[in-house]
Amino acid sequence: MTGNSYSARTWNSSRRRFLGAVGGTVVSTAVGHLDDGLGDDVSAAWIYDGRTDDLGWTDAHHRGLRGAVDELGEVLEAEYVENVDPADVEGIARRFAADGFDVVFGTTSDFTAPIERASETSPDVAFEVASGTYTADNLGAYYGKIYQARYLVGHAAGLVTETDEIGYVASNPVSTVLQDINGFAAGVRDVTPDATVHLRWTNEWFDPALERETAQALVDDENVDVLAQHQDSPAVVETANENDVWGSGFNTDMSTFGGENYLTSPVWNWDVLYLDRIEAVRAGDWEAGVTFPGMADGVSDISAFGPNVPDQVVDAVIARREELLEGDADAIVWRETPFENWSDAELLFEVDSIEVDNVEPIETDTVDEPA
Repeated sequence: MTGNSYSARTWNSSRRRFLGAVGGTVVSTAVGHLDDGLGDDVSAAWIYDGRTDDLGWTDAHHRGLRGAVDELGEVLEAEYVENVDPADVEGIARRFAADGFDVVFGTTSDFTAPIERASETSPDVAFEVASGTYTADNLGAYYGKIYQARYLVGHAAGLVTETDEIGYVASNPVSTVLQDINGFAAGVRDVTPDATVHLRWTNEWFDPALERETAQALVDDENVDVLAQHQDSPAVVETANENDVWGSGFNTDMSTFGGENYLTSPVWNWDVLYLDRIEAVRAGDWEAGVTFPGMADGVSDISAFGPNVPDQVVDAVIARREELLEGDADAIVWRETPFENWSDAELLFEVDSIEVDNVEPIETDTVDEPA
């Protein structure tokens, strides 16, 4: 693992709007509150589970760090450690707290327990975990409703498919992944009810060789002409391009790897959420709840479309995107599904199955039970 710190002059990112004005959703009762404002300066540390050059999940979080530094300038001191094993997280979090950092972020649910242990020894420090599984006195959890963006990608996939066979390479069967699969399938269903989403699991977040092998098997065995993914590398998008089928990535714009066959991808704008959390700490308003904003809050979206996506497909997806941004996005995404009346807390923590009936799961011996 490696650690680095950044000054305000290190980065040059685009400005994004804050969640505060929109009201990023807090879905659990706040159990902790830091009520001493910090004045002008604030410090934040990030503990990454992956590498900043993974081109996916950790890359997206790192862009969020860079955007926060760019927005706040010299007011913010930022440091990160990458490629951290869960066994090392508690010690690193304790070190950041001892060094005087005001807020510490961990970027995977696997870090929840060790960061909670660290938080117990530093009650004046705010701790936050991406897709954290619970909260504590000074431990919050954060994520975004990227299933809304995933729904739009499913919408696009349903419009471009000619075989009505769509492949989905999934990572691990946990709630946040299952949200996305259901959202994608709902987007397909709403435009092409006869299409099938063929689902295969890798049970890995980052294994480019296995992702490529799984994607190729979907092309060879299921006649898919669209591939989607929930992994941290662009291997599935590359495989799609090599097979002359449409490819959709995840986390970041992967168009560079999709070439002429790139469709679009659900992407994160983590700087929006990080700015909201950091400013709450800085102002003394931070609470240890769950932050779960929707696409209208700016934390997630879809990337630009590939060069060969038909204009009518682009127009249709953009029109549906406007509906999500201006209306009740969850009501649109979850229409006629069991999730239609679920609360935000239930959607974040309790999705444990595939409920949209156009998905054809292909079981393997290595698939774990949903966590």
